[in-house]
Amino acid sequence: TFFFFYLARGRGCPMTLTAMGCYKDYRGKRVLPNLIMNQRGTDGFMANYTSELPSCATKAKEMGYKYIGIQYYGECWAGDHFASPLKEKRSCIDLKFRTCQKMGSHRICSGKEWTNFIYGLQEYKTYRIHTCEEKVTPESK
Repeated sequence: TFFFFYLARGRGCPMTLTAMGCYKDYRGKRVLPNLIMNQRGTDGFMANYTSELPSCATKAKEMGYKYIGIQYYGECWAGDHFASPLKEKRSCIDLKFRTCQKMGSHRICSGKEWTNFIYGLQEYKTYRIHTCEEKVTPESK
């Protein structure tokens, strides 16, 4: 896994997540079983899924979950563990609609239809992502 520090743009609240990667999902056997938020259909949801990432992570943490998955650009799924996940290399994208697996797991990503980009809700602060420029810098110790 790759640890990073995500600073929510405009919200002033830091979120610490672990990018786990891109995983295929199946009806009846979900990788993460609980849909806790759904922003699909709201204005600009495909271009702004990163603004929902802190809300998704905060709600999941409050509910006691250990993992979240962003699916279909606006769905927030959560759970305590993975249910036999199959890694999917080309079905998650970053803010510029590039494939995430080829770009590295440090990017802020979303799964497409029936695919989750999964993050662990951990307490590590190793890298900081500046979302407006999408560059990664090491955290000072």
